[in-house]
Parts: sequence; structure tokens; C-alpha cells
Amino acid sequence: MQIILHIGTWKTGSSAIQQFLARNAQLLEKQDVFLPSIVQQELGHTLLFRTLQSSGADKQKFLEELGRIKRDRPDARVIVSSEHFWPLSSEEIASLAAALHDIADDVCVITYLRPQDEMWASIYAQQTKFFRVRPDAPVWGTVDFVAHPILDWALYYHKCLSMFEAEFGEDAVTPRLYRREKFSEQDVIFDFLDFAGIDRDPKFDRYEGDTNPSFGWKSVAMSLWFVSTCYHEIRETNSLPDIRRGFRAAVGDMHARKNDADWLGKAPNVLSGQDRRDIREHYATDNQALFQRYFAGEDIFGAPEEGPKTSLDYTAIPEAEFNRVRKRMLKHFRKGKLDMRGTEDMFRSSSQLSFTGVRKLFATKAE
Repeated sequence: MQIILHIGTWKTGSSAIQQFLARNAQLLEKQDVFLPSIVQQELGHTLLFRTLQSSGADKQKFLEELGRIKRDRPDARVIVSSEHFWPLSSEEIASLAAALHDIADDVCVITYLRPQDEMWASIYAQQTKFFRVRPDAPVWGTVDFVAHPILDWALYYHKCLSMFEAEFGEDAVTPRLYRREKFSEQDVIFDFLDFAGIDRDPKFDRYEGDTNPSFGWKSVAMSLWFVSTCYHEIRETNSLPDIRRGFRAAVGDMHARKNDADWLGKAPNVLSGQDRRDIREHYATDNQALFQRYFAGEDIFGAPEEGPKTSLDYTAIPEAEFNRVRKRMLKHFRKGKLDMRGTEDMFRSSSQLSFTGVRKLFATKAE
């Protein structure tokens, strides 16, 4: 049996690949390709990661399932996918490798990579979904909104992949450039299927929408406004998933209203041209080692993009939209039975509270 370990990275089509595989699990089994049953649950790939990082009964149950597949279908391929594997420490990778090698000697690791400037821009926007970014935070190179593994080794791709090679073998790790124009039919799913040796069944169910749409600049700006005003007060008495669910519902309402990619779909350019050049320079030595090791010395990342930095000031959002989304946030927070602790004033509609009023409220809170 072969295990295909897909480790991400973030924002490289992992959700699209995972959801495609889950939708077509029965057809894949006809090709002797199997998914762990845990990924059929909500947030299954996060649960899979946590299970393999644990040491309890759930992990043992997971490994027993892989063992049954091996016994019943010795020529099977099992896909174990979670983008959370990517930033593991060397000790955690060693534990993961030991668990998987107990089941199968043949474990191959695949990951998709983007230039680090693109990753930092994506991470910044992604972390605003969890309200981890303050308006005054640097846009890269900081633990203000990422954990130390991202800062210390995960974005040094050669260093990171060397840690996986040390446990899985020099020929077991395959990095691929995440560039849609490089993929068959410009689709990362097809690229993954080709890597895994999976034939394209015409009966495969293909969802053409975006499975994990990026926050547009308006949503990022609203997150920064929320963090600046009342998020931390609301967080004292409410869980992050409940708050996030209400916020995303409000953003989704705004996107649905006008199909506006500036709310969902079009990631903002949070980096200036100089930011991008500085990031490339910071990772240059490690990238050269990456190119030599895996890409015959070719600089697969090319030159960083140039372009104006997107303003993330909430006052740049049209006032009617700003007031509407606040009103929708309040509606969804109340629907979710959140304890607002006297913060309702921050979400009043345009007829009740203007931009100036919001600033006055914020100034009063600061005092």
C-alpha cells in the first residue's frame, strides 16, 4: 500500500483538492484510491491532523482503519491530506513518519509552493478571518499574526522540506510550483490527480466554484475595524467560531448583494513592491538551495510582482456599504445568540450612526 501525504501549503488549492476527493470518494475506490473516513466529517482535514498529532484512542482507531485498507486492498493508495502538516516541527514530523511507516513503507509527500511574498500577503488576509491582525501590525516577518513555526522554518521551504526528507527519505518529497497557468487545464486538482496516478473519470463531480474564497479588501478592512473597536470585548464572552460565523455571514450577504469580489474573491494587495523585494531578499539563500535541490537550479518563482498597495482603511468603503455590513453583523450575532455586552452601538444602521459617530464612540471607548 502507498500513502500519499499532501501537506499543503496554505492557500494553494488544498481545500479544492480535499473537497473534490471527498465528493468522489466512491469513484476513487474503484481505482483503489481511498480516503480516511474521518475526512468525511465537517472540518475533517483539521480533525485528521489533530488525530495524527495525538497519542490517544482516536489515533489508534485511525491507524487501524489504514491497516484494514492495507489488508483488504494491498495495492491501494491512501490519500492523507491536511495543510496543517506543513509547519510541523522536526520532532512532530518524526512522530508522523513513525506512525505512517508502521502501516506502509511507501509514503510519498507532495506540497505546493508559492513565492514567500505571495504567501505573506495571503497569510495576512487569511488571518484577518480569525481577527488575528491589528491595524498597526507589520504586514510580514512578525509573530503578531502568525506562530513561530511559520516565521522560523515553514516559509524557508528548503529548510522545511529537508525536515520531511530526513524522516520520509530523500526521494519521497515532491514540491510543485503553485501556478495555475502551469497546470493541466489550469486546475490544481488535475495536477494533483496526475501526480497521484489517478485516471480522470468522466463521472467525477466537479464543483466549479471557489471552495475557500479569499477575503476582498473590504472584508479585510472590516475585520481591522472590528478588531480596533469591539472584537476583544465580544470575545470575552463568546467563542471565536461563533463570532467568525456571524462575521462571515455578514460578509457573504454583502458579496451576494452585488457579487462584489472586493468583499469575497479578490484578495487585496497588502504589500508594496518594496515589501515584495525585501521578502524575496530575506528568503533568497534558502530559495537558491530549494531551486538547486528540486528544480535543477531554475528560479521557478521569477521576479516579484509590482503594483500599488491596496488601502485597507475602512473609511474607503462606501458609507452605505459600511453601514449595511455593520447592520448585518449585528443581525447575525444576535441570531447566533452572542452576548454583545453593550457593544450594539458599534453596529447601528446608517440612519442611527454615521462614520463620525463611529469615531466618537471609538474615542469614548478609548478613554
